[in-house]
Amino acid sequence: MPADINGIHVGKDGWLFLAAGSNEALRLLTDPDWFVAEDARQWAVKLGNRQARLQALGASYRHIWIPDKIKVYRDKLDFDPGLLKVDPPAMVSDLARDTDLACVIVDPLPALMNFKNDRLVYWKTDTHWTYWGACAAHKALCHAIGATPPADLGNRPIHFVNLALDLGSKLSPPAKEDWGGAQVLRDSKIVFKNEMVRLLDLLNPSHAAPMLRGTSVRFHNSRADCDRRRLIIFGDSFSEYRPHLLTGLLAETFKDVLFVWSTSIDYGIVEKFRPDIVITEMAERFIKTLPEKNIPEDGFDLESLVMDRIVGFLNTKCSDGTNPFIWNRDVARLTENRYA
Repeated sequence: MPADINGIHVGKDGWLFLAAGSNEALRLLTDPDWFVAEDARQWAVKLGNRQARLQALGASYRHIWIPDKIKVYRDKLDFDPGLLKVDPPAMVSDLARDTDLACVIVDPLPALMNFKNDRLVYWKTDTHWTYWGACAAHKALCHAIGATPPADLGNRPIHFVNLALDLGSKLSPPAKEDWGGAQVLRDSKIVFKNEMVRLLDLLNPSHAAPMLRGTSVRFHNSRADCDRRRLIIFGDSFSEYRPHLLTGLLAETFKDVLFVWSTSIDYGIVEKFRPDIVITEMAERFIKTLPEKNIPEDGFDLESLVMDRIVGFLNTKCSDGTNPFIWNRDVARLTENRYA
């Protein structure tokens, strides 16, 4: 399999793709002995358990895997795309087809494939989608949960800057691209940031990057005709705690939206926030490696995780070793009404 430079496949016309690395992104889609039927069965069980638990809490549930860029832009690969014989999300969906689990899985791939003829849906030199890619997936999600997004979401202003992105930065010299961040929020605003986000607001980006897991932000939408339902999304960098991607699009659509950067569900937060809808989102390339090292399974406590991670960061980066930082958990929990 091609992994030309630092685990990066250099495709046609300057397109870059993640091929190797800890997620073995290319192997996931080409090796039938890597993601197997038992992996798909375990995922079906996990999604079924989530659905049952969330239904008991009064919430409907949807799960979305973000397709790997390799699948969407296979025409830009510099090898035979026929080698892409494995489709892990489809394997899970096949198991769910004849059960009530079928409606849980939302597949954004058709929307992305249709939209890519009109707009760039993934960056050429990055693993992530563009704002327009997020818009395509948002439309698919809204269709699945019976919501009507604002008609002008695709026209929000986008500000561009020339950057070396996650794949381009691995080349020598780095390959740069005009990256655009959308100014999504108009009718909604951020009404709560958790301790992890408030810490990141103070940090140099080089320190912030490893601390994204556990970030949580809440939005409130003041538009009179927005969807009045409350929604939680547990997601990753395709959603974001910053509102320029899928999270911001959901915030502009629904009355109250809570984002948690996690691949697992904190059911305690669900009980406190009382959402109508819970969405879990994750990049497809992580489908084999879950549960990841040091990432808790469903049922974890977000506030405890955040406290432990912040204290660990402060003791590593700021402590002299003689007076370690501690966290006053009783004071921290005075903000329990954050989810009301």
